[in-house]
Amino acid sequence: MSLPSPENIGQAPVWENYVIAQTVAASRGQIPAHALAFGVEVDGPRVRLRFQLSEATEEDGDDMSDIVSELEGLLGNDVEVE
Repeated sequence: MSLPSPENIGQAPVWENYVIAQTVAASRGQIPAHALAFGVEVDGPRVRLRFQLSEATEEDGDDMSDIVSELEGLLGNDVEVE
């Protein structure tokens, strides 16, 4: 098995990597204050964001909604973000 490189991406998960990069961009400065963990699940055009919080405040909910909205804008209409 050969590892992917910039010249030959091979079997690298290009779509998944793109979604993760866009999720990072969407979440800059918006990670909820009580977040312990934040993850991304990619299943084709379906993207699910997972947050683990020590407590959930209204502000945390607003931050999560803002991340989802921003990500929807970055990924386009053909992708379902939850």
